[in-house]
Amino acid sequence: SVHSVKAVGRTAIKDNLSAGGEFVYKYYDRREQCWSMLTFAQSNPFFLADNQPGNQVSEFYALKCNILYKPIDGLFRMGGECHFLAASTAKQKDIRNKNVYSSYTIRPMLGMKIRKSVVMLAYGYSSVAEDVSISRFGNDKTIWINSVEALWFGQRQPYSSAQFPSRRYDQKRHSGLLNVEYDNGDFSLNGELLLYGGESEVRQRTEDKRVGFTHDKGVRGLLSVQLSRHKLSVELSSNAVVGFKPIQRREYNGNAYHYVQYGKVRRSESTYGDVLISYRKQQESGYWGLSFGQCTKTDRMLFYPTKFSSRRSNVSLHANGALFLPLYNQLLTTKLNLKYVIDTSDNEMLTNIHILPQGYYLEQAAMQAQYEYETSDYIAISPHLSWLMKSKGHLLVSLQIGYEGRFSVGKHSGHSRHGVDVGLKFNM
Repeated sequence: SVHSVKAVGRTAIKDNLSAGGEFVYKYYDRREQCWSMLTFAQSNPFFLADNQPGNQVSEFYALKCNILYKPIDGLFRMGGECHFLAASTAKQKDIRNKNVYSSYTIRPMLGMKIRKSVVMLAYGYSSVAEDVSISRFGNDKTIWINSVEALWFGQRQPYSSAQFPSRRYDQKRHSGLLNVEYDNGDFSLNGELLLYGGESEVRQRTEDKRVGFTHDKGVRGLLSVQLSRHKLSVELSSNAVVGFKPIQRREYNGNAYHYVQYGKVRRSESTYGDVLISYRKQQESGYWGLSFGQCTKTDRMLFYPTKFSSRRSNVSLHANGALFLPLYNQLLTTKLNLKYVIDTSDNEMLTNIHILPQGYYLEQAAMQAQYEYETSDYIAISPHLSWLMKSKGHLLVSLQIGYEGRFSVGKHSGHSRHGVDVGLKFNM
C-alpha cells in the first residue's frame, strides 16, 4: 500500500518571470519482500540479496522546482529546473537491510523563439548515492548473504553479526535535451530528443574495496501532433548498460593495506528498447485514449567459460480515459487505465548451465520466478478517483484514491500483484 501527500505551486514573480515547485511525500508498506537489497531493485547489476521474505517500509521525499524567464516579445528565453529525492528503506525481518538513498538533478535551459516556434536546449547533470547496511536482532549463528554480480549469478558468502557487509553506490550522469515546439492555435507540433550517459561505482565500505562499476548510455525521442482536440504521439527509447568487475589485489603500501586495481572483466550487458504509439481525444467532460507498445530486453552474463543470454519481448495494448463530474459545487475526477500485455519472447529460460567459475553459483529459484513474471501475459487495471474537496482563495485541496492490479494469465499465471494509493494534493 502507498500513502502520499503532494503540494504543487506556481507563481508569476513578474510579467516575464515565473517560478513553480512541487513536493511529494510517499510511504510504502510492502509485504513479503526479498532478494534485491536496493531501493530500486534493478538499478545496478551488483547488489546484495537474501532469500528471507519479510515486510518492508520505505519513505520518499521528492522536491522539484523550476524557474523561467520569458521576455515579452523577446527572442531568447532561459530557465532551469532542479529535482531532489531522498528515501529510506528498512526490512522488518532478519536479515534486515537499511538503505539511505539520495539523488539530485540540475538542468539549465536556454531557448529561442522564432515566429510561432520555440527551440529549447538543456544540459542535465544528476548524482545518485545509496548506502546499504545490514543488521539482525536474532541469534549469532552464521548466515549466508548473496553477492550478486548479474541478475541471478554471484557468490554466496557466510557472515557473522560482526562482519555484515555494507555498500556504497554512486552514480553520475550527463544528459542533453533538444525540444522544438510549433503552435498556431488549432495545430501544434512538439518534438523532443534526449541523449544521456553515465557511470556508477559500487564499493564495499568495510574494506574500501571496489566491487564493480557500470557504464550506461541511452536515447529517447518523442514526436507529438495535435489538431484541435485530437493528439497523436510516438515515443522511442533505448538504453544499454555494461557491468565490469575489477581485477584487484590487496597490497601494503607501508602504512596500511589497500586494494590496487590491475584490470577489469566485462561481467554483464543489458539492452532495452521501447516503442509507444498513442492517440488521445480531449473533450470538455474528460478524455479517452488508446496506445500500442512494443518493448525488447536482452541480458547477457559473462562468467567464463560459461555465457548466458536471455531475450524477452512483448507487445501491449492500452486504453485510458477520464471523466470530470461536478459534485456539490466541487469536482470529481475519475480515471481508468487498462493494459493488456502479450509475451512474444522467442527463447526459453536457459537451463543448460553446467560450468561456473569456482565459488560462483546460479540462483535457480530466483531466475525461475523472475523469468515467469517477465514472460507472463497479464492484464493491468488501474482506477483512480480524485475529489476536489475545498477551494479557498488560491488553495485547492483534493483527495486521491487509486488501485493498481496486475493479473497474470496464460502459461505463467499466478504472478498477480496489487497496490492501493491514498493521498492528499494541495495546489497553490
